[in-house]
Amino acid sequence: MASVQINQLEVQGFNSSRGVSKFLGIPFATIPARFRQAVSVDPRKESGIFDATSYGPHCPQPVDGGRQLLSHLYAGREDPAPTAASEFSCLTLNIYTPLEVIISSSVKLPVLLWIHGGGWTVGDGNYDHDGTSLVEKSIDSGKPFVYVSLNYRVGYFGFLTSKELRDEAKRLGEAGYANQGLYDQRLALKWVHSNIGYFGGDPSRLTLAGQSAGAWSVLAHLKSEESPIFQQALVMSCPSLPLSSLEESQDIFDRLVASNGVSASAPATEKLAAIRKYAADELQALTQCRFGQFAMPILDPEWFVDTTLPFEQIEHLPPWIKAIVIGSTKQEYALYGIFCASWTSFQFQKAVQTVIPDEDFAKEVMEVYHISEDADHATAFNGFLQFGTDSLFSTVPVLIGDRDSPEVSLYSFDQEDDFDSSLLKGYAYHALDNAYFCRLTAVAGLEAPSWRHATANAFSEACFDIIYGKPPWEAYHKTGQVMSFQGKKTGLAKLSGLERWARFIATKERQRAFREAGERLLIYTLKYIQDHPPA
Repeated sequence: MASVQINQLEVQGFNSSRGVSKFLGIPFATIPARFRQAVSVDPRKESGIFDATSYGPHCPQPVDGGRQLLSHLYAGREDPAPTAASEFSCLTLNIYTPLEVIISSSVKLPVLLWIHGGGWTVGDGNYDHDGTSLVEKSIDSGKPFVYVSLNYRVGYFGFLTSKELRDEAKRLGEAGYANQGLYDQRLALKWVHSNIGYFGGDPSRLTLAGQSAGAWSVLAHLKSEESPIFQQALVMSCPSLPLSSLEESQDIFDRLVASNGVSASAPATEKLAAIRKYAADELQALTQCRFGQFAMPILDPEWFVDTTLPFEQIEHLPPWIKAIVIGSTKQEYALYGIFCASWTSFQFQKAVQTVIPDEDFAKEVMEVYHISEDADHATAFNGFLQFGTDSLFSTVPVLIGDRDSPEVSLYSFDQEDDFDSSLLKGYAYHALDNAYFCRLTAVAGLEAPSWRHATANAFSEACFDIIYGKPPWEAYHKTGQVMSFQGKKTGLAKLSGLERWARFIATKERQRAFREAGERLLIYTLKYIQDHPPA
């Protein structure tokens, strides 16, 4: 048994066979009511014994179809019993720390706090993001650290606002944040800063990390009005998706209220009662926005220091951030576009023409990506995947990396999925890097082939460097080079594809048009998948 004493509270976890102490399901905040601002839990004021040997509940959410598609990456391990869903008890975190620091209270190690992805709608920080193998590797590498993963509210539970909700919050003395899910993350960050010392962590050496929606969230914390808590950032596959407007969120709120039989002219108290009348599973089933069954963060003047997206106006990032590692996978869009593989070349051309209303811009995109009804199928399909990848993901690291402050190191995750059972074999797609980051058995276990080991080990070492406050290779603005993670070919290289899409970010106007084209392409693709569900 592993045990940590926090004043009058004993937190009881357990030890792995290789020297990692695990403390799971620790509550960092409570939720007083649906859509209300969470309230921090201070373990220093608690007493008794807390059983931290199992994961806490996750926020209610739909089935994660993407997780099912990637099931081969999770082979070779025994999954625990599924965690329950709970709307009001889901704000928990998991701590993985070297056993030695639990034994020796004088040792304090750097800390990484992980924010999971999932389109702000699915996912949790539990078993799929288990930190045991990564911490074990850090011990073996002589760079031990403390890993923390968190759960936050997703879907409408974490990303919905209205005038009625904001007025209620102000009346109750709350900030009235539009994105309670982001605020949940902030509370977890503050909890770690205040309490990680009890678990052997050094709060003055904190790295915030995330993938996909989690990566976007990391940048959102960099651009919030909050004072600094972390020093480094690891940003994996950040999408260039927009913020929803307050008006869009109000429309959703009004529709949900109307569906429960309450008119738009009803008093605010009746509207709030109506939206809280939904059972949790009913509300999560109704989650819907421009991207289909996804929630989206909302532009919130109470949170962001300006109106730009987290990846725009990067020169305005705060001076206290010391170093950033940011990158994307080579074919991010394959995770979605693979379901369009049966399209004809004409259908790929039609997709581009549909999502880009400007005929000249659409023609330019099709020429660059070799998408036309006359192109052979393989050429048009690959161009379609690359267009989606570039417009939604590839540009973000470069827009950040071109700045000379802070130190920003770029990477490209080029390791392809080579599992025979995988529908995505041959692609380095969105979320594949998660498996290597967490060192899952299939890619970093004893029976995994040497090239997967090489990628996993190189990626882990880069993570350890940034956790220890050291940029793992020279900043992009100095060399124009990125680290390519690709098995035994891993090394610094010029950024692949830059010559293809650099023209599309040459000005702010073209940058915005390219990003909006990617946004519409994702809507188009997800609508197709929804209308033609895979068998």
